[in-house]
Amino acid sequence: MNANPDDLLVLLAVSRSAKFTTAAQTLGLNHTTVSRRIAALEKALGGRVLSRASGGWELT
Repeated sequence: MNANPDDLLVLLAVSRSAKFTTAAQTLGLNHTTVSRRIAALEKALGGRVLSRASGGWELT
């Protein structure tokens, strides 16, 4: 596992808010950057870390 620690912080923010836009605002990032960081984390881990739920995103 070669996950970037910053990507894990992005994952934590998304898991707390269930939304990329809210996590981005909390972290002072753009929602597109949050999406890219989650994609990089999933690539590093070799699988999905979030799934779409009715209220937003949740951890897998």
